[in-house]
Amino acid sequence: MVDGLNMPPDLDDLHTPANGLVVFGGSLRLFGREGGDLPSLADWNDEHGWRAEYKSLAAGLTFIAEDAFGNQFAWDGIAVLSFTAETANRMPIAKTAREWSEIVRDDQDRWLDRWLVEQWTAMNGPLAPSHHLVPRFPFSFGCAREVGQLVAVERHKDMLFKGSVAWQTKDVPPGGKVRFDFTD
Repeated sequence: MVDGLNMPPDLDDLHTPANGLVVFGGSLRLFGREGGDLPSLADWNDEHGWRAEYKSLAAGLTFIAEDAFGNQFAWDGIAVLSFTAETANRMPIAKTAREWSEIVRDDQDRWLDRWLVEQWTAMNGPLAPSHHLVPRFPFSFGCAREVGQLVAVERHKDMLFKGSVAWQTKDVPPGGKVRFDFTD
């Protein structure tokens, strides 16, 4: 238990350093109990931070890790799941943190788009832990998964934007039209 957060019972079995861990060529970031280059678990899960843009779409989740694109891995009290940042879609992956880590480790291209992170890194150098890779327009709107479509953006700004997109499109059927209202 971290500052009242509901955590996977076996999360400590992953031996994540207190200040978090970046692995798989920068493709996966695991949040630790203390801040450092990555925010602490408590800070990342603050209801008044980026999560506020997702409103009820992030309810009941404790975010334990993320990929380089800002897609989150979260605990819902039953399973570790994938939380797609642009849409807030949830997909259960595993019943335990250990099982989740093995699944992600064994198929990094599926869960982390590691191949795309490696291409971007080869052209631009390592991605700072404080940044996400972001497509020029959302992948969920059809942006190609190509290195030329990516830019680095500060992680909190990225999550605020994606939370706004997810909230505004939550009831739009596939192929439906959207009109965004962004305020600063």
